[in-house]
Amino acid sequence: MNALKKKLHTLDKLDWDLTDVEDITTLVFEAMSAIGTTDSEFRESIFSLLYTAIVNDHLEDESLKILLHESMATEHGHAMLGAVSDDSVFDRSFSMLVTRWIVHHHRTSRKQLLTGKELEDILAFTCDYTIKEVDYRGYTHDKGWAHSIAHAATTLRTLALCEEIDKAGLEKILMTIQEKVSIYEHVYVADEMERWTMCVMNSLRRNLVSDDDMEKWIMSFINNNQKLESHDRMNLRINQTNFLRSLYFRCSFKAMGGAFMETLYQTIQDINTFHNEMEE
Repeated sequence: MNALKKKLHTLDKLDWDLTDVEDITTLVFEAMSAIGTTDSEFRESIFSLLYTAIVNDHLEDESLKILLHESMATEHGHAMLGAVSDDSVFDRSFSMLVTRWIVHHHRTSRKQLLTGKELEDILAFTCDYTIKEVDYRGYTHDKGWAHSIAHAATTLRTLALCEEIDKAGLEKILMTIQEKVSIYEHVYVADEMERWTMCVMNSLRRNLVSDDDMEKWIMSFINNNQKLESHDRMNLRINQTNFLRSLYFRCSFKAMGGAFMETLYQTIQDINTFHNEMEE
């Protein structure tokens, strides 16, 4: 492990220029095996190496597919999934970014790395992971960023732009967002809502989901006001209103209008009746 740290430290000084690395593939897989480290500086170095190797096309297609498989394997992408506040989150969270970078590389490169079926499988995996992830920590003071939900949102944001993902796939993304926004165990504070919002915006860019279906999706947030303890109700309301407000203003920046915006505005009002009814 110390030898890997030294290699990455040297590459960091070279601003991650991998031109003269003799066996980049071996180094990448060695780094991937350590991606769940609790040493935040080491993890950031691994992050930088993997990102550079993937997006700058330093790996053969076969190696990229093996790396993709590893990022979603039980020992990484689903490592101890369901655990709360333990160190396995770092493995899951940063493996998710590896998945995202490979999908991004597929979408932006001229060669078709992944088939439609493979992308559908990646989407199914990512949605399943997102729903089941319950470690909501953002930044941890002793071990750095966990940020699992934010990384999941970023991955779905990239998948939403893939032309191989059809209307049903986009609807699956939207329902995943609705379910994960509508939690009461935790109030999101680490930029998750902006990332979910950009995921929705990318879905809208595809012009596959109808306005009527988008309106129904927006209104579905109201139905999540289940009978909860008062503090849980407040957490749910905060999460939903923060997300919908973020989406409303992002759509406003894009000069969107019509029935969708009216429904979005009214839904925010309906969810936030507690404050709307206060006169003073």
